[in-house]
Order: sequence, then C-alpha cells, then structure tokens
Amino acid sequence: MILDAVHRRAGTVNQFLGDGAMALFDRSGDAIAAGVEILERLPAVAAEAGRKHGVDFGMRIGVHTGTVSVGAIGVDLRVDYTALGTTARVAASLLRVARRGEMVVTEATRRLADAAVVFEPAGELAADEDAEAIALYSVVSDEAVAALGWRYERADEVDVPDALYA
Repeated sequence: MILDAVHRRAGTVNQFLGDGAMALFDRSGDAIAAGVEILERLPAVAAEAGRKHGVDFGMRIGVHTGTVSVGAIGVDLRVDYTALGTTARVAASLLRVARRGEMVVTEATRRLADAAVVFEPAGELAADEDAEAIALYSVVSDEAVAALGWRYERADEVDVPDALYA
C-alpha cells in the first residue's frame, strides 16, 4: 500500500525502520497526494490486520519540505541509504504530533501545496533555542470542502527560519 502510493506519485521509499517508512519526493504536492491515498486505504488495511492478526493497526504521516543530503552511510558489511539533515529530522518529529489517521505538514509544505488541499491549524513544533517554532497544519480530506476550493490561510505571515534547512 505505501510503496504503491509513493511510486504512483514519483516518490522513493528510501527506508523502512521498524514500523515506519521514509519516502522522498521532488514536489510537496506529490508527498501530500501519496499521504492522502495511504490514509484513504488505511481503514481496509487496518480491518484486515485486525481480522487476520488481532492487531489494532494505525498510521500517522508527517511531511516537511526542504533540502536533504542523501547517500550511503556505514562501512563494510552494514550500509544504509538514507536522507540526513534538519529537514529529515523535522519530518520525523511530526510523527510525535500527528494523531492516528492524520497527516501533519509544516508551513513550508503548506505553502507549496496544490490549491485543492485543505488545511487546519495543528499547533507548532518547538525548535531549538536558535530557531523559531514551526507552524503545523493537518491535512483535511473532506472532499466537499476541497471541491469548493476552500483553503486555510493564516492572516499573519509565518517565516520558516533558514536555519531549518542547514
């Protein structure tokens, strides 16, 4: 399910870690579209996991936009291909904020999203002492609202610190 949704949107799953996965995309809109597809298919997968294995299966998704460094890390017999940097760390941190069945994105991602995507405020992610907190948004998959072309916009300007992309 995850691989199909990611590959359909020209993304790459570069890592499976325990019960999580990391995918990389060239466009924020593709990442959001893949996440929406995954969450739409989640109830059927969760029902099957419960029926077959007695597992209460759920997912949460975090999407952040920025620059990452990718490459092989390790030596000799143990090498992993991964993405490193603040952008990857922020995206992983979003999983602590998102609820089951929810996709949370940062302000940087929201600004680059397609017009049909609907957002609602989801709080802030605290940064270290050198950077400001990052505004977060939950992706709303209410097709009736999205069909109207409505979209949440902040009245005040939010600056995403450049330090996040260092």
